[in-house]
Amino acid sequence: MPVVTGCVGIVLAGGHGQRLFPGGNPQGKAGVESAGRSFLACVREALAAVAERVIVVTGPGMTLPADGGPLTVVHDTRPAAGPLAALADGLAWVVAGPGAETVVVAAVDLPLITPAVPRWLLRRLAEPGATGACPDWVVPVVDGHRQVLLSALRPTLLPHVRAYLATGRRDPRGLVERLLATDPAVVRLVAGDEVPAGDGQFFDIDRPEDLRRLDGLRSRQGGI
Repeated sequence: MPVVTGCVGIVLAGGHGQRLFPGGNPQGKAGVESAGRSFLACVREALAAVAERVIVVTGPGMTLPADGGPLTVVHDTRPAAGPLAALADGLAWVVAGPGAETVVVAAVDLPLITPAVPRWLLRRLAEPGATGACPDWVVPVVDGHRQVLLSALRPTLLPHVRAYLATGRRDPRGLVERLLATDPAVVRLVAGDEVPAGDGQFFDIDRPEDLRRLDGLRSRQGGI
């Protein structure tokens, strides 16, 4: 299927994965391998099938695996401030650069992602709601959790992200709560059973035991 015109993919790869690598790792989770490919390669490939361009937001001094493919690197301006601050840096690059209309974002520790989910989220982003307006952010809810780090949004959300970070808070789900409270039309929550996920596409790798589960989930996906 063709890529979505005017869409940029953002891979968030700034975390060092301290729960996964207690002693540290210069590549963080981006360089972890599964089925012979790095996590970064897995996520980039899924987003590149949907977006015209893919960028990766990573921390200063971090190295990226060689199989990550062609992408633009954006460095965190607030290292160790978490994924929401990294998302702000990615959105700022989009606004200042290509001026894309839509963004699909994915954390680098989602190695089982396929293009089906970001493509579906982008379709939902383009659907008008009850007020006739399209949302600015589509967030899937899987097993009761709002999966902010695999979602579709518009670059116009950047001022909201910056304003929230300016309060000293940096939890992505807290931003969703604030937006829902102030203007519910901005965020569209989509139920997990509507998402064409399949086994493991929202499975994030945080601990060594998650890595041990990964091979089993991958085999149920058909070895992708």
